[in-house]
Amino acid sequence: MTDVYEKIAEKMSNWPFRSPMSKELRKILEALYTPKQAEILMVFSGPYMDQLSAKRIAKKLKRPLEEIKPILDEMVRTTRIFSVEKDGKRTYSLFPMIPGLFEFYFSNYKRAEAEEKDIMELVAKQFEEYYNKGFAAEIGSSTVPTMRVLPDQKVINDMVERGKGKVITLDEEITDKVVHDILPFEQAKIMIERSGPIAVIECACRTHMRIVNDGVPINEKDPNNVCMMFSLT
Repeated sequence: MTDVYEKIAEKMSNWPFRSPMSKELRKILEALYTPKQAEILMVFSGPYMDQLSAKRIAKKLKRPLEEIKPILDEMVRTTRIFSVEKDGKRTYSLFPMIPGLFEFYFSNYKRAEAEEKDIMELVAKQFEEYYNKGFAAEIGSSTVPTMRVLPDQKVINDMVERGKGKVITLDEEITDKVVHDILPFEQAKIMIERSGPIAVIECACRTHMRIVNDGVPINEKDPNNVCMMFSLT
């Protein structure tokens, strides 16, 4: 019989990057979600798909709002559920593993380190095993591009002017199989300039690796607060 944690994994897999159930993922989910919290996640159909109010979630669960709302807000505080507040109305959504649960949890590591260090270390080490045992392959097999290089146009121009580089103009259509736009620097620059609030947060990947490496940074020269989040709506 499928239990609630297997159902969470199934729902998280309704996403470009699947999260297949394994003993490592089970340990992560059981460490992060109590059975009551896990039951609440059953109202969502997939990551970020449903944006439900606490009242709507309580209605779906047939439980009092006074019981459900504090649980939801505690899950938000501990970065176990995605939440947005707009025009005074707060909604909640299920996280995918990435980008979502992994990034938000480890970017908020100072809270976790102070309140649940054992859980944080368990999640970090289990995720490392999960990634190496198959999750990396799931990411690699997705048709959604996860990484793109955004070069600094000034650096490119400087290299060309110094005779150490050259500009190659590409045709608009590279191959008949390209299904995603590759943004030129100028277009990406405009999007960033038109962005709303821009946040600089702690790097989840570097935090995760520091924990896995018994507290020792992988590269001591690299700053940790280097990840940027943009509001492009």
